[in-house]
Amino acid sequence: MQITFTGNPGHGSKFIENTAVEKLHKFMTSALAFRAEQKAKLEAHPEWTVGDVTSLNITVIKGGVQTNVVPEKIVANVDCRVTPSDDFEAMEARIREWCEAAGEGITIEWDLKSMTKNVTPTTRHDPWWAALEDALNEAGCAFTKEIFVGGTDSRYLRATGLRSIGFSPMINIPSLLHDHNEYITESGFLRGIEIYEKIIERLADL
Repeated sequence: MQITFTGNPGHGSKFIENTAVEKLHKFMTSALAFRAEQKAKLEAHPEWTVGDVTSLNITVIKGGVQTNVVPEKIVANVDCRVTPSDDFEAMEARIREWCEAAGEGITIEWDLKSMTKNVTPTTRHDPWWAALEDALNEAGCAFTKEIFVGGTDSRYLRATGLRSIGFSPMINIPSLLHDHNEYITESGFLRGIEIYEKIIERLADL
């Protein structure tokens, strides 16, 4: 989402009241307190993954034209990914409350707003999951289940009511999405092909 904070502009030497920066600061205080709560919840449950909590990061802040002028507008981009077990509408209301508490002249624009909470079951009752699980077991592949927090095409399928399961054979390497030196090993890549062969064989029988 993109949040725009407006306030009184003026010369940088003055103590101007009701500025855009002050409103941004108030919003950030609320948002980062929530972020700390979610981080603490995740750390308190070692069996959880990041998809089991709601993440929030302020990723871009833009504003001002020169050093000696208090800006009349600050724009902040916020990346917030709500876990399916949380109430989406309640989270939106919370964000709006933070904005209202920060002052007047604040608007929100949604870059992407998905209210779909469809979660694909991962039990033996689901034939697609059962086929995937059997293939992984046959390949001798230990695996973990988690809610993937990145954006994939699966979200569009789920929005139409279709079930979708994502799989990636990331074998014994750290998660480096959008990080420096993102990589997979050669052996992991080749092993992944073998695992995919098993999965395709199982799925083809459904």
